Amino acid sequence: MKNISAIITRELKSYFVSPIAYAVLFVFLLISGYYFYIYIYEIGDACRVIPYLLSFIGFISLFTTPFITMRLVAEEKKTGTIEVLLTNPVLELEISAGKFLASLLLYLSIIFVTFFYVIILSIYGSPDFGPIFSGYLGLILLEATFLSVGLLFSTMTSNQIIAAILTFGVLLLFWLIGWVGSYFQRPYRDILQYLSFIEHYEDFGKGIIDTKHIIFYLSVIGFNIFLSSKIMESRKRN
Repeated sequence: MKNISAIITRELKSYFVSPIAYAVLFVFLLISGYYFYIYIYEIGDACRVIPYLLSFIGFISLFTTPFITMRLVAEEKKTGTIEVLLTNPVLELEISAGKFLASLLLYLSIIFVTFFYVIILSIYGSPDFGPIFSGYLGLILLEATFLSVGLLFSTMTSNQIIAAILTFGVLLLFWLIGWVGSYFQRPYRDILQYLSFIEHYEDFGKGIIDTKHIIFYLSVIGFNIFLSSKIMESRKRN
């Protein structure tokens, strides 16, 4: 746990000494703030505004996630610091977990700002906090899954741009795969829709917390972190 904490601290420092975190935060808040304003006037229902906004934030994350994750391991490979890290008394799984958790903490700090929207609605309306809570839980699980995918592709290459492009492409694929699946007959339709990242989020937006969705997200996250550690382990052996 000590090694993971050290890696998290190291990664967070590197985020905030570069313009990446600030650029992502600015773009994220600009777009989400604009759509919060639009939803207030178009929907006019405090109970529905935040769930709609959270779904849109999930869509924004398709574009912001690659910028957050592209440097996690790819930059270390390019600069050669990964070799120093791998020779330290730290497990590859600890490195992967630490880098993933650092990126997740960065994202949570960005999401935290959106609580001001909830406060505004609470002052001027009576929102239903059930769907808001489940919506935030689903959004965090969805983004954590996105980040784990980004970590995996950053581990596979030393080129940050390639890592970002591959991450975006795969996330877009698993975003749309449920829609593609609707054109197939069972059981192919059920399989494709089950693999869709967004299909598992929809119940959270309705105020429903289903353990099957939580298990799906956690399984994908765990698999990507484990696979990332194995890729680093193979590099260490070579």
